[in-house]
Amino acid sequence: MTQQLQQAKINNNKVTVTIIGDKTFSGKVINIARNHVKIETSHNSEVSLWIESISDFQVSNEHNSEAIDD
Repeated sequence: MTQQLQQAKINNNKVTVTIIGDKTFSGKVINIARNHVKIETSHNSEVSLWIESISDFQVSNEHNSEAIDD
């Protein structure tokens, strides 16, 4: 799980994380420590989750960057 989160951070992928109790968070992985992950969700808010509490984890192919119109 930690390696998948680290790869999502490196690739700047959007992730969707569900923790035990069925609460879901989506956003960009901004920090990973030994036992928790910090995710930047919408409106620049941050949530810190215990990795052990994650029951489901998905990586979106969509990157969490702003689109630029030429």
